Amino acid sequence: MREEPSLGSVEGLAASQRWPAAAAWLRGGAFTWKELLVLLVLGAIANLYFLSTLSVSIDDELAAVRSNHGVWLAQGRYTIYLIESWLVPQPAVPFSPYLLLVLCLALSHMLLVRAHGYAVSWKTYAAFPAFVTSPVLWLISEFAANVPALGLGLLAVALAVHVLCDHSPRIFAPAGWRRTACAALLLTFAAGAYQSLLVLFVTAMAGVALVHCQRSELASRELLRPLLRGAVQTVLCACVAGVLYLLINKTALALLDTGSSKYVEKFFQPHNLTAPLWLAHALLMSALKIYAGSATVFGATLWAAGPLLAVACACVLATARRKLLPLAALLVLVLGAPFLLHLAAATPDLPMRTVVALPYIAWLTALLVLHARQSQLAAAGALLLALYQLQVINLTSQYTAAATIAQAAERHTALALGARLAELAPPGETPPAIILDTYGHLLESHQTVYATAPTNTTAGSHFGWDKGNLQRVVAFMKIMGHPGIQAMPPEQRGANTAQFEQMPVWPRAGSVVRDGDRYLVKLGPSADAAHGGPATPPH
Repeated sequence: MREEPSLGSVEGLAASQRWPAAAAWLRGGAFTWKELLVLLVLGAIANLYFLSTLSVSIDDELAAVRSNHGVWLAQGRYTIYLIESWLVPQPAVPFSPYLLLVLCLALSHMLLVRAHGYAVSWKTYAAFPAFVTSPVLWLISEFAANVPALGLGLLAVALAVHVLCDHSPRIFAPAGWRRTACAALLLTFAAGAYQSLLVLFVTAMAGVALVHCQRSELASRELLRPLLRGAVQTVLCACVAGVLYLLINKTALALLDTGSSKYVEKFFQPHNLTAPLWLAHALLMSALKIYAGSATVFGATLWAAGPLLAVACACVLATARRKLLPLAALLVLVLGAPFLLHLAAATPDLPMRTVVALPYIAWLTALLVLHARQSQLAAAGALLLALYQLQVINLTSQYTAAATIAQAAERHTALALGARLAELAPPGETPPAIILDTYGHLLESHQTVYATAPTNTTAGSHFGWDKGNLQRVVAFMKIMGHPGIQAMPPEQRGANTAQFEQMPVWPRAGSVVRDGDRYLVKLGPSADAAHGGPATPPH
C-alpha cells in the first residue's frame, strides 16, 4: 500500500534540510497534502459567496477609502493594523482575504485534530463543515477588513493549543517554558486580531482536556493533578498574553499618537454588576438560546442544535465510569467558556460575531458524536449532525440571499443618486467637486422574506445606518464611481436645516438640490443628529 505523501517529507518540503526541526514536527504530526487539499475544497465551498462576490457591507465602505489604518489601534487591534499596513492595504475586496481565511481554517483544523488526539479519518473530514459553515463565521466574514486577521488569529490559537497539548501522550504533561512562552506569544498576536480569540483558546484547551479525560482509564482522583496543571497552564498563557496585549496596544497608541476608541468601551456595562443574580440569569438564558438554535439569535430556527448537543453530552457521560465528576465539570466548562467575554463585559447582549468559540463548539460536538462508542448514540448523533448541517447551510444561504438583495438595492440607490447629482452639475469636461450634505436617513436594514441575524451588516443600508451617517454615504458613493464627492464639513451642515425642512423626501422630485458647489439630499423626513435630531452612537 502506497504511503500518503507527507507535508514533512523531504520531497514535499524543499526547505526541510534548512529547518530540520520544522520538518520533523510536520512528519511527527502526519500532516498530508491530501488532507489539506480536501479541507481547502470544503472551506472554499463554504465561503463561495465571499470568494466570488463583492459585498460592501457596513464598515467596508469606510475601510475601502481610508488611507490611515490607525483606527484599528484605537480599537485595540494592532494585528489588523499591521496586516493592512504591510500585507493587505485594500481589504474591502472579494476573493483574496477569504482565500487566506480558507487556508487558515484548513490548517487550524489539522492542528486542532491532532491536539485533541484524533486520527485523521472520514469522521474528522465530516466535522470540518460544522466549523467552517458556522453562522458566527459568516457574520464575522461580512466585514472583509476583519477576515485576514481573523484567519491568522484562528491559526495562531490553533498553533498555541497544538504547542501545549501535542507533545506528549499524557494529558497536560509539563510543556516547559519554551512551549509556554511560544503559546503566549501566539495568543498575543491573536488577541491583536480579535480580542475574543483568547476566549477561543480557553474553550479549546477545556475541549482538549474533555476529550483526553474521556479516553483516560484513570479515576477521578488520579485525573485531578493533570487537570489542575492544565488549568494553571491555560490561565498562565492567557494572562501573559493579556498583559502583553495591553502593553503593546498602549505603546502603539502612544507612539502613533492615536486616541483610544469608544467602540470597545461601549460594549461594557459595569452597572449590571450591581445585579449579579440578574446578570447570571441573563447570561444563562442567552447561552441556552444560542445552544438551542433560537430564531431570535440566528434569524431562523436551528432546532437540531439542542438535541445534537444533548447527544454529544450523553456520549461523554456514557464513558464516565469512575470519572463522572471531572467529565461533568469539564462539560460545563467547555459550554460556559465561550461566554467569558460576556461575563467580563457584564452583558448578555454582545454581537454574535464576538462568540468566536461557537464554531469550535459545533466542531467538537460533531467529533464527539461521530466517535461515540455506543452504537445507538453514534447513529442518533450522526443523524442529528446531518440535519443540523443542512439547517445551517439553509440559514447561511438565507443570509446570502438577503445580502444579495440588499447589495443590489444599495447599488440602485447609489446609481440613482449619482444620476440626480450629475443632472444638477454644471456642464464641463472635468467632473466638478461635489460638496454633499444629507438630511435624515433611509431604513437601516433592507427587509426581505429571508432570515438575517440581528447583528447582520450585509443587509444594512449605507444610507440608513447610524440613523444617518454622511461619511458612510460619501464613502459608498466613491466606491460606486463618484470619486469627486466630498462630505460637507460638520460645522457647516446645521445651516442647511431650514432648507432641508422645506424639501420633499427622496426619491421625489426636488429631494436633491444644488446651491453652488453644495448639493443637498433629503433622505428621510426625520432630522439626523447634524441637523438637530437625536444623537445616535455609531453601531
